[in-house]
Amino acid sequence: MKTDNEFITKQILVDLNELIGIDLEGFLNLLEERCGASVLEDISYSVVGALEGDIVIEVSGRKVAL
Repeated sequence: MKTDNEFITKQILVDLNELIGIDLEGFLNLLEERCGASVLEDISYSVVGALEGDIVIEVSGRKVAL
């Protein structure tokens, strides 16, 4: 994989029901999708709040060009 070196940080909303029953790989895929990146390397995430029943997660990572 080729890294395009664009490091991104975004806050995304995730409904708790989306997280129930998925494994770590599925969770990381969800984060990539919500960040608008097909692949992220060095992903880090933290819950930073809640908004109208959704969890607010701050996601950081380096975009990878395919």
